[in-house]
Amino acid sequence: MKNDLKHIRILLIEDDDGLRKSLSVFLQMQGYQHITSVESAELAIEKIQSNTFDAIICDYWLPGMNGLDFFQQTCFSYINLKKILITAYANDDLSREANKAGIHSLIRKPFTGEEIEKTLLTLFSNIMSHSYE
Repeated sequence: MKNDLKHIRILLIEDDDGLRKSLSVFLQMQGYQHITSVESAELAIEKIQSNTFDAIICDYWLPGMNGLDFFQQTCFSYINLKKILITAYANDDLSREANKAGIHSLIRKPFTGEEIEKTLLTLFSNIMSHSYE
């Protein structure tokens, strides 16, 4: 079933170069073929203006615009876009704000690549179930 997701387009926004590269490599090793990664929300805005994505994985704490503001200001109208916020600064207030912003999943750092993949599989489970009908 995971093979059904190999064509989803993922935008990864993470300012930590090592984490961004390792998560990109992990996802590619799992078979995800379309991963774009950038280090800031501002660069991500440029990418979403010229590309279509199925999922965005965004760090909360970024230079310039933070991840929550990015989702609130640029992605709220994308109904089918799956939005994942990753953060080391999770608390109840952030969880409520993320929910209001239409973020589908809040993942706390440190996390594993498997946690990200499990979240993607869960968020896209409707695609997998329709593939076998």
